[in-house]
Amino acid sequence: PSVPIGRRGEFEEALRAGPVFVVESDYLDDRSRPGAVIPPWTLASKLRQYVAKGVLTEEDMYKICIENVRRIYKSLLQI
Repeated sequence: PSVPIGRRGEFEEALRAGPVFVVESDYLDDRSRPGAVIPPWTLASKLRQYVAKGVLTEEDMYKICIENVRRIYKSLLQI
């Protein structure tokens, strides 16, 4: 599954099941609502904050951001 990182508590809740998901920015393409959701270009800094706070380990971040994405797209692209 994909978990929006900008919604309060959803990422932390998903982590309880382990690093078995990928993250998304939950980007809202609506200029009249700036800041309503987390922009895609802020994902890396948000994840680093979770590591710094001890919410997420570096190993789990690697699984979420690299291994899980690779597994999803490998099966979709048959590579």
